[in-house]
Amino acid sequence: MTIFESTSEVPLGAETTFDWHARPGALTRLSPHWAQEIVEESYPPIAPGSVAQVKTSVPGTYGLVRRPFSSVHSEGPSRFSFVDELKKGPLSQWKHTHEFTSVAGGTKIDDHIEFSMAPQGSTSSTGASLTTSRPPSTPAASGCSWISTSSNPRMRPC
Repeated sequence: MTIFESTSEVPLGAETTFDWHARPGALTRLSPHWAQEIVEESYPPIAPGSVAQVKTSVPGTYGLVRRPFSSVHSEGPSRFSFVDELKKGPLSQWKHTHEFTSVAGGTKIDDHIEFSMAPQGSTSSTGASLTTSRPPSTPAASGCSWISTSSNPRMRPC
């Protein structure tokens, strides 16, 4: 299993930041077009048992080859957190914990991803390898950043 962690800070309260992620369309707003295509967001978006379905880019294909990936949401370890876990996709395991913690001046966002790649030698229907040493793309790792107005916090497009 591989672990990928990322931390960022935003100038908004933890509740506001968590609520932004819980609003309809959050997955679409967070997803760079080259990393994945949103097939279906559930409503409410991060409620326990809700499912998100995307077509994620196979590493090294620059978005030309995409594989179905669905994850189911559950409660996280703290009040302002949630987890999405692999339901179906090209990986053998994926568990992404999102935690939002109040800090001086805003919120610290911690992303903790545990994943295992597909078995060695696995290929897509086009023959592209599905194994890589790089973690899957995440907004925090892709250079996205927050833009904040008093009533409309949002991510800067990736």
